[in-house]
Amino acid sequence: MSSLITERSVLKTAPAAEPLTVAELKLHLRVTGSADNDYITSLGTAARRRVEEITGRALINQTWYLYADEWPSCDRFRLPKAPLSSVTSVTYYDTDGTQNTFSASSWDPDTNATPGEVVLTYGSVWPSTTMRPNSPIVIEYVAGYGASGSSVPEELKQAIYLMVGLWYAYREPVVTGSIVSQVPDIIPDLLAPYTVEWWRP
Repeated sequence: MSSLITERSVLKTAPAAEPLTVAELKLHLRVTGSADNDYITSLGTAARRRVEEITGRALINQTWYLYADEWPSCDRFRLPKAPLSSVTSVTYYDTDGTQNTFSASSWDPDTNATPGEVVLTYGSVWPSTTMRPNSPIVIEYVAGYGASGSSVPEELKQAIYLMVGLWYAYREPVVTGSIVSQVPDIIPDLLAPYTVEWWRP
């Protein structure tokens, strides 16, 4: 039975920007002074990371490594973070620890799939070299909607606004009666359409 191999993911390069600027967040919060700029910026980063954790998506372009122990038995690798922007390289290590590059002519990135995939080109096969046992396969790829927040879906940005607004107003969990709430009920509704189906945070 064919299967898709997904293993360990490691962030190589964090996004160079956030979906929402500190000025946009301050406008939402109705804050005019600059004393809380660093704090508001940190809330924006934390909210973006939380949205990414829940949905399995990368909002701003960021580079990831996927480490795998073996080649899949089918013709493709599924890459954990969506949306896939590009694939930089597919490499693997033999038993001597020598790094080898799997020729880019042997695979194509499928950026239309959610999440994206590395797919063998017609007639190509995965390398048959005996590999080291510890994470021998390394796929480097870029995931995200773009280099700035302009291409990030509005629902995801609204979720960040709501999280930041709540965290800024209430420095502790909000208690209503006997119920402790940390996010407004609307946030899951905003994120649900963008949560990658197979993703489990």
